[in-house]
Amino acid sequence: MNGPYGGQNQPPWIGVLVFGIFLTFGGVMFLAFGASMISDDPYDPFYGFDREASRTPMMMGAVMLLFGLILIVVAIWMHKAGIGEGSSAVAQIPQPPPSTEYHVVREVIKVRCRYCSTLNDVNAKACTSCGGVL
Repeated sequence: MNGPYGGQNQPPWIGVLVFGIFLTFGGVMFLAFGASMISDDPYDPFYGFDREASRTPMMMGAVMLLFGLILIVVAIWMHKAGIGEGSSAVAQIPQPPPSTEYHVVREVIKVRCRYCSTLNDVNAKACTSCGGVL
């Protein structure tokens, strides 16, 4: 069944919020994984692991965390601004009043006189220039 939001039953800011929370959580997980690779404990499974290799998950986690937090802020802004709250953007634009003027479009067909080649109205019985029968 189609809801007011194109087949969904929630406003669009909820999707942005959920995706932002997902990215934030994933970013924290990647940061934690990258930080766990840096260890001086000889009993740690990552002991002696190349410290440069921990930069990739940590950078990825930082970027995911940043974009997740940005999306959460955007979702809150969308909710506060009322974007997608049961009304479309087209309905919010004021429409001009309907015009009461009517423009009559009429085609004018002309017929050429066979004697003098003057253009005459299609309803004329005689040429306006030479008087010949059309």
